[in-house]
Amino acid sequence: YPDVTLKVSTDHSRDCIKKLQDGKFHLAIVRGEYDWDEGKILLEREPVCLIRSRENADVPLNEMRYIVPEICLNYFDGISEPLFFADGTPLSRSTYLLYRKRESELPQVREFIRMVCTMSKH
Repeated sequence: YPDVTLKVSTDHSRDCIKKLQDGKFHLAIVRGEYDWDEGKILLEREPVCLIRSRENADVPLNEMRYIVPEICLNYFDGISEPLFFADGTPLSRSTYLLYRKRESELPQVREFIRMVCTMSKH
């Protein structure tokens, strides 16, 4: 679609959803769980991890201050431990592609959705 201009914006997920609801965006890629009654495709689910420096390796979990999604740890040189709920279910954060069903009927929007979904498959 050479005559289509693509505009990409970044923002907090909650703000992207607001812009999608207001009709300012055709699509939004968001992290986390949000109520959305239209098109919603799960792109990825990433573990949430406890991180600590090597010096704090023996500090009890209830004294640790930060947990982060694993995607943020590419260059982290400390200790990273995936977190789990008491029943053994991994604590994770999901990434979704949200869109309005009406606009997904446009061929260029449909193609963009297809491309994002293809790229998200590992």
